Amino acid sequence: MSQPIDPNRVVIFSGAGISLHERAGSSNIIHAHGEITKARSSIDSSLIYPIGERSIQL
Repeated sequence: MSQPIDPNRVVIFSGAGISLHERAGSSNIIHAHGEITKARSSIDSSLIYPIGERSIQL
């Protein structure tokens, strides 16, 4: 059974990979290319590790 459409619900589809929408307070976000602050296991794709927003030292 389908649910009625809520005209007040907004879903953001982001292709940027950064957390600008989260920082602005948005909650219904779909990240098309993943999130730069998280890493997914190459062995088990259900394992996602937060890596934070720290600077990369070269």
